[in-house]
Amino acid sequence: MRTVTMDENTVLIFFIIHISGDVITLIADVTLTESLKVDEGKTIILDLNGHNITMDESLAATGYAIENSGTLTLIDSGMDSGSVQSRGILNNGTLYVENGTYNAVGDGSAIVNNGEAYLTGGTFTAESGYSLNNASGATMSIGSRMRRMFAGVVVDNGIYSNGDLLINGGEIYDNSGRNAICVDGDNAANS
Repeated sequence: MRTVTMDENTVLIFFIIHISGDVITLIADVTLTESLKVDEGKTIILDLNGHNITMDESLAATGYAIENSGTLTLIDSGMDSGSVQSRGILNNGTLYVENGTYNAVGDGSAIVNNGEAYLTGGTFTAESGYSLNNASGATMSIGSRMRRMFAGVVVDNGIYSNGDLLINGGEIYDNSGRNAICVDGDNAANS
């Protein structure tokens, strides 16, 4: 496996031409003008390294920072000071989140999961959508190292799930005074 360090000028080009099995380490904050895409069959580890990925202001409420159809692992070796801020991360593949901060703006969700998502750490927030949105047919597992999920003031629910949802611990908050977890289906478990 090779490690690649990326600055703002090269990160988009690399996501287009990357080779499966790479570790991408950010060395600067990145402002995106389009989504980073991980194609089906690709395996990427993205280390925020204490840096931030944000969408250009004109796309922040409508553009996903990352669209994953492959296997993506998100880590932050910068002591959880790195973040992704946009409409959210769209997962159609397999997503692993070990740590970092993920903020959804507008009515987005920090993670919209249509595939498999395994969250063992991190902080997830949303301005007015659900912090985590797990679609029908999807699987989401929230591990015991999850530090905090916090839904913004106007959020009705911290987590919305219509797919399989397994919660092994963590802290789930909601500031709206309603449900922190909304399960629309029969496949939720808390251990």
